[in-house]
This record gives sequence, structure tokens and C-alpha cells, in this order.
Amino acid sequence: GPQGWRFRLGSTAHSVDLPATWTGAIGWRQQTDDRAWEAQGFRRAIQESRLAATGWRDPAGGQPWGRVLGQGVRIEGNMAWPTPGQRIGAEWLWERLSGVNVASNTHRSVDFSWMHDGSLPSMRWAAVGPYITFEQYGRRLSDYHWGHGGYFSPQRLLSSGIRAAWQTREPHAWVLAGQAQVGWQTLREDAAPCFALPPPITPGPCEGLSASRNAGWTGSLALQGAWRLDPRWALVGSVLLRSAPSYREHSWTLGLRYHWAPRGPIVGQDLPAPLR
Repeated sequence: GPQGWRFRLGSTAHSVDLPATWTGAIGWRQQTDDRAWEAQGFRRAIQESRLAATGWRDPAGGQPWGRVLGQGVRIEGNMAWPTPGQRIGAEWLWERLSGVNVASNTHRSVDFSWMHDGSLPSMRWAAVGPYITFEQYGRRLSDYHWGHGGYFSPQRLLSSGIRAAWQTREPHAWVLAGQAQVGWQTLREDAAPCFALPPPITPGPCEGLSASRNAGWTGSLALQGAWRLDPRWALVGSVLLRSAPSYREHSWTLGLRYHWAPRGPIVGQDLPAPLR
């Protein structure tokens, strides 16, 4: 429907070193012909490395650490402006990141975009336009020594460029949506100590992370899809590819969804959430 609550409940990956814990989100979404917005509270797993996703055990002291969670708020919306066929959008996010024997951290980001609606064959909608994104972490915890979380955490990341987004027609036997962007990025990472928390045993010599700055081209591609297998079963999946001067990232998901009641063709709301 045009408005209502959304819920999601899940779990982190399980490992022999740390037990799994719950993840989830609750949010309210409202949509009209010329605007849409959503506010969401969430608890998500950080999955950029094995240390962040599942944790492991310190080979020297035997104690586990890792399995980082982000808990926070996301607000996003878009509206037609200044003329029909043009749309502005914004997203704001704040979260606190913490893990087992991992130093706590804060993460905030804001994104603005202006999109011009286009018309393409077989598309329900398509749009292209400029964007600008700012992202900041309180501490650099990207190392793999005690107290670090093993996740990308720059103290300043600024990116701007061109973004395109689209969704195929609906209702249909399958629906595919995507977003691609290319732009220029500047990045600053502060120096960080070797151990972000006091280690459980007396450590030997250890060199921390040096401060760094870089700039260069960045690009990403995100896809979400849903395929109707029969009235009760659907196949869903998502892909994320991201490249920047200081890192490369690729991830994908594949799932089988069961509907409690028989369903007709697939619509856009059946798509899985995009990977972030």
C-alpha cells in the first residue's frame, strides 16, 4: 500500500568463535504520486571482513573478538521538484558501531541527488542525474589487531558524480531494479594505534596504521531482482560491485521466498533491500 509499517528480523552469521545474534529493522514508509519518505531504526551486521562479520579468536590469549553491529537511524525521501519529470532526493544516516572486544565507533552519512526522469522501453521508470555524498567515522578501526573491527572507516569521504537508477515494468513474472554511479572521491584516514583496546596479554612490537589521503575515480553497481516460480515461491537476489582508489568490494545474496497466500505477478515491493 501507499503507507504502512515495515519489519525485518534476521541473524548474523554463526561461527565457532562467537555465537550469532539478532539483526532487524522497523520503519514507516509513506508514498504519494509526487513524494515518498521512510524513517527506519535498524540493527545490522557489518560484513566487510570475516572479523567484522563473524569474529575470531585471538591466537595468543584465546579470547574472541569481532562481530561488529551497527545500530542507528536512517531517514530518506524524495519529491518532485522543481518541475514534473525532475526529482530531488536525500538520505541521512547515523549509527553506533560496536562488537565483542571491539572499540565503539560512530558513523554518519548524508546523500543528496537530483534526478531527471527518462523513458526507456520495458522500464517502469528510469532516472539519471548528479549526486553528492559525505561520510564520516569517529575512529579508524580497519585493522585486524585486538580492538579493531576490520571494517572500512575513513574520517572523511566525499564523493560526487552522476547516478542512474531504473526498474523494469511491473507487475510481471520477474522484476529487476538497479543503480549505477560514477564519480570523483576524496578520502582521509587518520593514524590509528596497533591496538584499539588494551590487549588481554602483553603484546610484542606492533606498528599502527599511518595517516593517509587519496583521491580518484569511484564507481558502483547495485542490482536487486525477484522471479516468480509459482503462486507461493519466488527467487530473490542482489549484487553489489564497488570500486574506489583505496578499496574494492563485491557481494551478492540469493534467497528463496515463500508466500503464505498465493500471489500473482511480481511487483517492485517484492524486491529485496539493496546491499549497502
